[in-house]
Amino acid sequence: MPVLELKRSVNAAPELVWQVVSDMEAFARVAPSVTRVDVIREPGTNLRRQLVDKQGRSWDEERIAVVPGQSLTMRVDSHYFSSAFSSMKYTWSVLASDQGAVIHMRYEYRVKWGIIGGVLDRFRFRQQLRSVCEDILSNWISTINAREWAWRVTVSRILARKGAGVFTVNATDTLTDAAVILAEQSIGCLPVIDPQGQLVGMLSERDIVTALTDNGTGTMLLSVSAAMTKKVVVAAPDDSMEVVMNCMNDRRIRHLPIMDGDALVGLISIGDVVNARIAELEGESTQLRDFIETRRFNDLYRRIGPAAYDSGLAS
Repeated sequence: MPVLELKRSVNAAPELVWQVVSDMEAFARVAPSVTRVDVIREPGTNLRRQLVDKQGRSWDEERIAVVPGQSLTMRVDSHYFSSAFSSMKYTWSVLASDQGAVIHMRYEYRVKWGIIGGVLDRFRFRQQLRSVCEDILSNWISTINAREWAWRVTVSRILARKGAGVFTVNATDTLTDAAVILAEQSIGCLPVIDPQGQLVGMLSERDIVTALTDNGTGTMLLSVSAAMTKKVVVAAPDDSMEVVMNCMNDRRIRHLPIMDGDALVGLISIGDVVNARIAELEGESTQLRDFIETRRFNDLYRRIGPAAYDSGLAS
């Protein structure tokens, strides 16, 4: 039975790499020819998924083994697999390394058409399969690199950059008082505290607009507690940006109060997350430019020689 194996190193935590590699639903975003993936989870059975390619062909795959955090093995259902292969089984593994992690892909398969199929496999099929696998590996690594920042950067790092100070409003204040703070500070949301300084709610511009719709002209004299959102979603200083962004996306919110135990220590907005990522990318861009310029200097220095370079500076 022919076997194809590929490996690729990536500078990221093995846990993050496994998260990307084992994501069954996201496979259509990394496989070059796959347009749709439908995952089927039935009680008492192995996980299955149906894949559809650009030509409209579909096939089923069944997960026959999994070691969480390390490897998964899939068997391709030959009844659905319209290709030169009569059967296929593959294993994807994530191994820890000194530089981060190694992704290992191992494919075992049988080709159709006997001896002719064996010849075609050697000169065509294997090369096509290798090309597809290399594209998947490259796309995985691009995804991992994009997520690595969110995995690495924590809330406390963002707060250190923007400052941990946070504007608040008392639950007994009026909506007019709150609106003044929002306008003066050019912010869109305020944590609401009780007389003991404990967080009891969040008040956003949207909350005020909703209260205006429900109560009319007397709305701005209402207390903050009458309009605030009482069920507050919070984050902790040690939470990663991945946790923060997933929370904002899943809950459809743009601001997260940061709690260290019972203490309110800051507020993170979606704008803070975006600005931090932009700053990181700009820093990486500067480092890359510096690296390129250093290489150019070293190449020039080697070509013209130290004496010629120094005399040129002197003139």
